[in-house]
Amino acid sequence: MILRKLTSAFLLAAPLSAYGQAGAVNSLALWSRKPGNFTDIENPEKNNLKTLDLSHFKLQKRTMRDAQYERDVTYKGIPLSQILSSYKPSDQDDMAILHFDNGMAIPLMLEPGVLSRLDPFLALEICETKTECVTSFPSIGKDEVYGLSDDPRPLTFTWNKIVVSKEWHPAVPAGKSGIFSPWRHVDSLAGIEFVNAAAYYRQFEFGKGSGEKVFKARCQFCHGIRNVGARYGWDYATPLAIYEKRSPEHLLNHVKYPKVLAKKKGLMMPTQDDVTLSEMQALWQWMKTGAKRKSLPAYQP
Repeated sequence: MILRKLTSAFLLAAPLSAYGQAGAVNSLALWSRKPGNFTDIENPEKNNLKTLDLSHFKLQKRTMRDAQYERDVTYKGIPLSQILSSYKPSDQDDMAILHFDNGMAIPLMLEPGVLSRLDPFLALEICETKTECVTSFPSIGKDEVYGLSDDPRPLTFTWNKIVVSKEWHPAVPAGKSGIFSPWRHVDSLAGIEFVNAAAYYRQFEFGKGSGEKVFKARCQFCHGIRNVGARYGWDYATPLAIYEKRSPEHLLNHVKYPKVLAKKKGLMMPTQDDVTLSEMQALWQWMKTGAKRKSLPAYQP
């Protein structure tokens, strides 16, 4: 298990999220994805947007293991299932995408088995003693992820923190969560988007081969292509087409091996040492096809 250094905490002003909307303390944006083509659209229009006032919820006090802090912590907050159930999406929507301030996007099927296994908790306060709870969360240095010290860009939390006890995610192949888990890298929740899962993933199905399967299992949480998908890591096609800059072999080295110069170069890529060259060849071809297309498939539930 990778240990992480906890640094001193402080409360930051809510930043501008990857979707162009600043988070407001005690309110959360929820919306449904609007049908249409999202190719190269930086700030897509939100459908049925609702601003949820979290002060209307009764906070629960819960002691649970935090997969990021790797210890038991007591929090005050709201089970994510309550927040999800407060929004009435269309009958077609069967998946929620959790959008984070840093641009990560984590999809969760709206199935009892998924939500009960993860039991995500939206923490609004952390209780440092039995009687004192505060609204500032310790930041997390990524020193041990890269084998470096004094990472200049630790994970920081603004006014909330998603807490899960398990590093499991249904899109990550069985047995791989100990190698890579998207929950290790999220910061504060910025909004929740409801989609039809089949229609959402059809946006990434183009060309031949299994590149989109590699993308779904390894990349979708941090990366997008042509502004469709997550926005934490590089977009695979814009403003620079990655396939033109990195060969499949270079992609393999980038993903598979720890980066000695990660701090100096400003890299954030978590190491996935189980990745294969055939996977990177498929991903490279998929990137190339997507970058060369006039547009990606539309979102049509």
